[in-house]
Amino acid sequence: MALNRSHYQVLGVTPEASDREIKRAYHRLARTMHPDKASSPEEAKRLETDFALISTAYNVLKDSDKRREYDAQLKPEPGASASSTSQAPSSGSTAPSAASARSNKAGVAQSESMDEARAAIAKKAFARGMAFYNMKEYAKAIEYFEAALQNNGSEPLYMARLAKALIHARRSFTRARDLAKRAIDTDPYNSEFRVVLAEVCDAAGIQSMALQAYKDVLKWDPDNTKALIRLAELEKAGKKGLFSKLFGKIRKQ
Repeated sequence: MALNRSHYQVLGVTPEASDREIKRAYHRLARTMHPDKASSPEEAKRLETDFALISTAYNVLKDSDKRREYDAQLKPEPGASASSTSQAPSSGSTAPSAASARSNKAGVAQSESMDEARAAIAKKAFARGMAFYNMKEYAKAIEYFEAALQNNGSEPLYMARLAKALIHARRSFTRARDLAKRAIDTDPYNSEFRVVLAEVCDAAGIQSMALQAYKDVLKWDPDNTKALIRLAELEKAGKKGLFSKLFGKIRKQ
């Protein structure tokens, strides 16, 4: 975490954020970035450094007086160059002043910096989520994947991984399915996200939806090994079930 970020950037909020938004941002980061969450001594050291910045930022911004003083420090010192005052604007001119233009430019830069800060937080949370996911600690993985999405809600990979973690943890099928669909809508050319949707339906035991989803994968990626193997297995199981029903009816007759 860069040391030159503002307190707002550290927490991943805008300078206009309410007290409640600041508190929620802090708690969200505390759940994922606290040193107690570390899985190794090396990671604990890194998290201690990062969390110290987070704690400092929160302690300043949660206090209205300290926040007011901090905001005053962030504001650029007023001043105009001699050249800017040597020419008066023409009568009726609607062009923005140089100061206004600089202010707008600074606002855009700050917004971009905020996006970068939140994206960095999301990447770190996702990486930790994957570590837990690979260890099959799905409940913990979900916590970090949620944090990643909260800080970067447009990344389809985060949606897809959260969907798989939810199914592994036997959580909401509806949420997992919706996340997989969102990932597909965001990046329709990535067949792996279609595989995730199929796996979600398959794990939930909804065979008809799983069959259709695997077939959809093969429309986009005809050589997808996962889809080919699982579709063949499901179709074979379906035929066995059909034959069993037919033989059962014949015996009854």
